[in-house]
Formats: sequence, C-alpha cells, structure tokens
Amino acid sequence: MFEQKVQAMEDIRRQSLLEDGRPSSIPSFDGRVLLVTWFVFVVFMVSVPKFSVGAAIAFAAFPFFIIIACHLPALKIFRRMLMLSPFILLVAAANPFIDTRPVLEIFGLPVNAGMLSASVIVLKGLVSVVSVLTLIELISFNGICESLLRIGVPEVFTTQLMLVYRYAFLLSDEAQCLNKARELRSFGRRGRELSVVSRIIGSLLVRSVSRSERVYKAMLARGYSGTLTYREDKGVGVSDIAFATFACFLFLLVRICI
Repeated sequence: MFEQKVQAMEDIRRQSLLEDGRPSSIPSFDGRVLLVTWFVFVVFMVSVPKFSVGAAIAFAAFPFFIIIACHLPALKIFRRMLMLSPFILLVAAANPFIDTRPVLEIFGLPVNAGMLSASVIVLKGLVSVVSVLTLIELISFNGICESLLRIGVPEVFTTQLMLVYRYAFLLSDEAQCLNKARELRSFGRRGRELSVVSRIIGSLLVRSVSRSERVYKAMLARGYSGTLTYREDKGVGVSDIAFATFACFLFLLVRICI
C-alpha cells in the first residue's frame, strides 16, 4: 500500500512537470528558444529610432499576434501593463518640452519633434512590457529558470531566483498578518505613526528570518541538497529552430525595411 502511494505521488509529480502549468492551447516550444526569440525581439524593439513610429507599431504586432494565436488572457496582460504604464509615461513626459521643433500637422494641430519621440518611447516601452508579459504566460517561472540553467546561467543564480520567487509569498503573508493585527488594535489614523511602522518592519524582519529557518529545515527533511530537480532535457527540436529562425528573420526584415 505504501509503495502504491509513493508511485501515485511520483506519477502526479511527473505529470505536473510535463504540463508545466500551461493551457493545452499553448504550443510546447522549448523554453530556451522562447527566451532567445524574445530577447532578440526586445533588442530590435529598443533599437528602433526615436522618430520611427511606423517601426514601433509594426513590432507591436508580434506580441498581439502571440496573444491571439495562443489564446492568452489579454485582460490580465492589459491590467499588468497599466500598472507599469505611469513609469513609461514619466520617462517620456519631458520630451515635448525639450525638443520643440515643428515636424508636421495633424488635423491642423502642430506636432513637434518632442511629441513624436515621446510617442515612440511610450510605444517601445509598452510593447516591450507586453512582450515580456506574454513570455511569462507562455512559460512558467520554473520553466524560465530551467531554460536559463540550460543556456549556461550559473546554477547558483537560477536556484536563488527560484527560491526567492517561491518564498516571496511567505513574506507577503507575514506582512498581511502584521497589517491586519495593526488594524484590529487601532482606530482611524492611529497606529500609522513612523515609530509604529518602524517596529512593524522590525518585527516583520524577525518573523521572516524565523520562518525562513523553518522552511529550510523542512526542505532538508525532504531531501534538499542544494540543487533543484528539473525535468529531463529533450533537446531543441526542428520546429523550435524553425520558429526562432522565422521570427528573428521577420524582426530583421521589419527593422531594415521600416
């Protein structure tokens, strides 16, 4: 009976590794190919000249095509993009006031060079953010760390990245518990003074260190030896190479022609 339970747990673990947490509608491309393709896309996107609005719009078609073709949650990606959009707008806010040279008119309204370069900066920033968000939807964080390891990134870095991602939620849980305790013990604006907040942050640090020690002991009790286990490497297939080559060729073509 015990052996049957162990075998069932092992089958569930293998199945979860194979599925990788992705919907069935998403193509199963190798993670290394996706990382390289998206890196090339971002490089070409960032290299767009500051007055080339058409090239920025042409590159924007790639992440939107991926969203539609793979049936990714567009609303979720749009919400996350809105969270980062104020920072992008802040970067380009000063351009219309710095470069005031008149360039063209749209419906009788003058457009200066600063407005044109600011619009390109905003487009480049938003498209780059959307492309990264689509990559996150295509491949899980575990798959990203696994692909980075197989590309040649040091194992120490990928392991730390994985552990930070997994246990950052523990820190947020501790912070929510402390905040809830503060709200239950205070009324109105009381309990939000700097002295109280500093003590809460100190308590959060102590509780986080204590929680991390318990988590680490639990990991050691379950056989952790400093190395995370990933699924077996099946290699890069012909379809993966064809997808990456075709995508990079399109990026180069758009960059040269537009």
